[in-house]
Amino acid sequence: DPDYFALRVANQVLGGSASARLFMNLRERCGYSYGVYSRVVSSREPAPMTAGGAVQIGVTAGALRELEAEYDRLFEQTIPDDELRDAQAYLSGHFPILTETAGNLSELLTIQRLYGLPENYWDTYRSGIDGVTETRARETFRRHFRPDQSLMIIVGDESIVAEPARRYGEVTVVDTEWNEQRRLEPMLGQWPGGEPDLCPEPQSAADDEAQRSTPP
Repeated sequence: DPDYFALRVANQVLGGSASARLFMNLRERCGYSYGVYSRVVSSREPAPMTAGGAVQIGVTAGALRELEAEYDRLFEQTIPDDELRDAQAYLSGHFPILTETAGNLSELLTIQRLYGLPENYWDTYRSGIDGVTETRARETFRRHFRPDQSLMIIVGDESIVAEPARRYGEVTVVDTEWNEQRRLEPMLGQWPGGEPDLCPEPQSAADDEAQRSTPP
């Protein structure tokens, strides 16, 4: 797929590692989760783009809002040059690790044969990643990410997680064996249970030091 490299770079910006936007926002800034990531699934057939992580149940609505905000941001705003370079450097720099052992090399050859990739594919992988422009990365993401076809799965207490999920479409409640229990009408673009509190902004090092220096 000619879009593959651009989509990998866009996904790396969004949530491909612990230095990507989802992790830095939902964990480092908001403290909602131990880690939130996104992934582009490789397949010969149509495959999904996924994103998710485990969050504290009480901040489900806030986590959904931040997840939505990061998708909107990548959809609508230019990726800063330094962030694009960091994403490319991560993917290119990580590649040698994939060739360190015989097992790793065997996996790369399997992928090459399975997907019918050119013989020089892995030789050109890093240059393909490094050659992705900002415009190409974002336009490719916009073309492949289809919010109207998205499926959201939330596991937790229905009384807490079901209402905020209605913002995104009809909610189907199932039990632990996937038996349908009920359906809830959508309230698209609204927060049925009330808009979640804003994520607290992180304090600067100077603020932290001032607090420690202030007598009780």
